[in-house]
Amino acid sequence: MGKTDPALVFYKKRVKSVVIPWIFWTCLYLTVDMWTFHLGFPASFHAFYRYFFSRLWFLPMIIGLYVLTPLLRIGIQKTKHGLLYFLCLWFVLIILLPSLQFGFALNTITINSVVLQFLGFFVLGYYLVQQKNLKKLPSVFWLFLFVLGIAAGYFEQILLPEISNLRFRSFPYNFISPEYVIAAIGIFMAFYLFLEKKKINKTLEKIVISISKASLGIYVVHQLITEVVFEKLRLSHPFPLLETVLLFVFSYFVVLILGKIKLLWFLAP
Repeated sequence: MGKTDPALVFYKKRVKSVVIPWIFWTCLYLTVDMWTFHLGFPASFHAFYRYFFSRLWFLPMIIGLYVLTPLLRIGIQKTKHGLLYFLCLWFVLIILLPSLQFGFALNTITINSVVLQFLGFFVLGYYLVQQKNLKKLPSVFWLFLFVLGIAAGYFEQILLPEISNLRFRSFPYNFISPEYVIAAIGIFMAFYLFLEKKKINKTLEKIVISISKASLGIYVVHQLITEVVFEKLRLSHPFPLLETVLLFVFSYFVVLILGKIKLLWFLAP
């Protein structure tokens, strides 16, 4: 957000690193399904569409963010309070109104766009770290804000339906809700201030940076590993959390291996 690269340079640097993996992994997942379920042409076409726009939804969403970022920069740079104005609109139209419509059955204008939903969080993170006054607040405050958001989500999902006829979207599985935004702000700022003020061990820092760079690749490959390795070899575990950790570690090392192969490094973005 804070950089001033020309739009064309910005697109060249980022879009191709997502488009190629998007196409490759869509075709690979489709091939696995065709081989596993013996899909014919109509079913294969439907599966391709499902993978391209639904199952790997995170990749086209990132491309959407890349497309909109240079345009957003222009609007923000021309107005003094452009970021705050955008965030207020985003919160009302994308977060608040859909939640009220679902909970109170209101007939309101809502915008259901995954790109715009994540665009708000993207801008929100940049806005928070630019505010010097917010950095003066202690980490305890931000952790309290996180707990408050989680507690509000629990009340909304568990307790509120018992005392009224209101039922909001499932929390924590739905991130488009006011309480999720509160919790996200709290945990983001708590970690940001911790990492900014504390000196991290060099080894730990390298591990964190490595995982951060591999995060998108982990997301892309984890489902294939689940289907081909865990399910085929029946490597399920009675403790879901442990199975999740094993899947994460396994996916991480697969991404590292792909990154070491010159011809395949771009397939794990």
